[in-house]
Amino acid sequence: TLSPLTPSRSCRTGVLRGAGRCRPCTSSIALRREINIGTSSMARFLLKDVDSFAGFAHAINTYLAGVALAHSHGMLLVHSPFRAAHGLEYAFDDLLAADPRSEVPPVRTPVLLARGHEQLVGGEAVRLVYLDRRATQARIANALHKAPQLSFSWVRKGRFALLDTQPCNCSLGPEIRYAGLWLRERFWRSVRAAQAHFLGLADGVVAGRHARGGRSRLASAAAEAGRLASSVGHRTGVVKGGDELMRSISISAHMRRGDVTYFDLKGRPSSRWVETQTVVDELEAVAAVVGMELRAPAVQVHIHSESKGWRRNDTEAIRRVAPDAEIHLDSSPASTIEAMIRMASSDVLLLGASGFSTWAGIFSCGVKLGPRGSVPLPMRHVGYANTLPTRAGRVLPLAGAELRRVWREYWACKTDEACAPTLCLPSRIESEHWNRSALAKEMLADVDGVQWDPPRWADVRNGRALAAAIGAAGCAARAADPSALGDLWRACKSVGLRQERGVSSNHSLMACARSSWQRSLSAFMHARYSPKSVAPPVSSATSSVA
Repeated sequence: TLSPLTPSRSCRTGVLRGAGRCRPCTSSIALRREINIGTSSMARFLLKDVDSFAGFAHAINTYLAGVALAHSHGMLLVHSPFRAAHGLEYAFDDLLAADPRSEVPPVRTPVLLARGHEQLVGGEAVRLVYLDRRATQARIANALHKAPQLSFSWVRKGRFALLDTQPCNCSLGPEIRYAGLWLRERFWRSVRAAQAHFLGLADGVVAGRHARGGRSRLASAAAEAGRLASSVGHRTGVVKGGDELMRSISISAHMRRGDVTYFDLKGRPSSRWVETQTVVDELEAVAAVVGMELRAPAVQVHIHSESKGWRRNDTEAIRRVAPDAEIHLDSSPASTIEAMIRMASSDVLLLGASGFSTWAGIFSCGVKLGPRGSVPLPMRHVGYANTLPTRAGRVLPLAGAELRRVWREYWACKTDEACAPTLCLPSRIESEHWNRSALAKEMLADVDGVQWDPPRWADVRNGRALAAAIGAAGCAARAADPSALGDLWRACKSVGLRQERGVSSNHSLMACARSSWQRSLSAFMHARYSPKSVAPPVSSATSSVA
C-alpha cells in the first residue's frame, strides 16, 4: 500500500515500541508477505460509504446498504470499519470483530496496492468506477449491474443507495429487510464468542492456539475477563446457568433521552419522546400478563436511558411498580453495547422511539411491546403506539389481548424442555418480508446459525468486564484471520503496544489494525482521485501499518 496519511483518531490509543524508545504509531511497519484471500480473477469489488456522522440506526442502515448492494450484484464488499456518532464510535465494530469467522461474505479485506496510477486488488489490476453522492438508486443499481470483471466501484451515497426491488411501503428500509438476518447472525456469533471469554470458557482454547512455550497475553486477558465476570456475578447474586436462570423473567425498557426533548424544534410534542408514565403503564401491563409482581430475583427489570434528561422523579415513578428495577444511565460505548445485548436477550423488551431499540428488537426473539409499522419485527412483536403524538390510551385495553397471547406462547415454550430448542427457529419469524431476499434465504437455510439458538446472556452488569471480553474475543478472531486485516493485526502485535491508562492492550491492538486498514484504503483511493496529495508508493512487496 501507500505511505501513511494523516493518522486517524483511533491511533491515539497505541504507541509502537521501537528500538530503545517508543515512537508514535504513525511509524511504518513492513509486512514481509502479501496475502492471497482467494479472490478469483473475475471478482468485482464494491466500496460503500457509511454515514459515520449519524446515530447507530442511521449508520448501520447505510452499512447494510453496502452489504445488500454487494450481495445482490454478485460483488465483494471491501471492508469499511463501522463507526457511529453520539459517542458510540467503533464499539459496535469491535463487537462484530469478535465473530470467529472473521470475514463474512460478501465482506472482504483484500490486499490493496498502488503503483503509479495503477491500482491492484489481491494482486490484480482493477478498473475504478466512481458514483458520487448525487447518484440515484436506479443509476447505482444499473452501474453495479454493468460493472466489468476486475472492477472496483466506489459508491459515495450514504442513505437511500439501495433500490427497493420488492416495494412494500414499509417503515423498515429495503437494506434492513435484505440484510437484517445477516447482521443478526453476526451479532449473535459475536456475543457468543465474547461470552465465552466473559466466563473464561475459551481460556484453554486461546492458550493452546496462540501460546508458544507458555501462556500468551491473549489467554491471560481472556482469563482476567472471565474472573472479573464471575466475581461480579457472585457479588450481585446473578444466576449464570441452570433452571433458575430459565425460570427468571427479564424485562428491559429503552427510554430515549439525551438528544431528544419533550417538544421538537418546531414546538410540537416530540415523536421520539416516550413519557415515563407510559413506561410505568407498560410495566404494569406486563406484570398483569405474567401474573406476578416485578420484584427480583423472580423478575429482573432494567431501564436504559441517559443521565441528560433523566430526573429523580423518573426513578421514583419506575420503582413504584418495579421496586428492584435497575436504572442504567451510563452512555459510554461499553455500557451502550452492554445495553444492546441485554435488551436483545430479554424476555420482554419495551421499545422506545429509536432505531437503537428497534435493532435490539430485531436481534431479539423475546416479546417486544412498542411501535409497529407495516412490517413487524421478526419475532413476537406486539404493536402499541407509545410516543407523545401517537399514544391513544393504556396498554391493556388496546394491546392486552395480543400481549397475553404472545407471552403465553413464548413462556410456555421457553420453560418446556422439549420446546425450548425451537424458541427462536426461523419458523417463528412472523412476516414474509424478512424472508424474501436472497441473502435472507441463505440465513434461513443455515439451520446451525447461532441466531436460531435461544439467547442466554450471563448478565453481570459490568461494562468494563464486557469490554475486556470483547477485546479478547476480537483479538482471538484476528489472530486466526488470514486476510489483510489479520496481517495488520499481527504486525501491530509483533512490535508491541504500550498500554495507555484505561485502555486494554487488546483494544489498542484492535485500534491499531483498524487505523492501519483505514489509512491503507484511504491511500489506495486517493492515489486515483487525488494523486498529488499522496506520497510515492512503496514497494509492492510491503504494506505500511499505522
